[in-house]
Amino acid sequence: APADNQYDRPFGARTMNDATVAAAMADMAAVGRTVVSDMNGIMDYEIASGPYCVEKYGVPLIHPDGIHPNVWGQARMTGVLLGLCGYGGRLSNCSAAKELAAENAGALAYGSRHMTPALASAEMEYMLLG
Repeated sequence: APADNQYDRPFGARTMNDATVAAAMADMAAVGRTVVSDMNGIMDYEIASGPYCVEKYGVPLIHPDGIHPNVWGQARMTGVLLGLCGYGGRLSNCSAAKELAAENAGALAYGSRHMTPALASAEMEYMLLG
């Protein structure tokens, strides 16, 4: 990633990347059960062959640095994490997120000529609810 990458810039006492590493390395007592998800595999699937894959609509899920997720990647990861936390079957409505995506379709196109408010709304629903 470039030296000026937003995730490597100081944010308070450390960078966002430093905070992620610290959380991953923290020695904490496990409460309940520990769930592990292959987020790389999930994101690779979505990028290559998911219903909103880059090849189909031209909308990427990650920033040009090839590592960090953009809004679409963050939404998909959020949907996966909510499912792992047991909320997957309980969530049936993400209308506020769909409306916000539709209203901001132009900014969420990430260079794609195919993005429309309707596509942004449908993609957000898939990314959050699967």
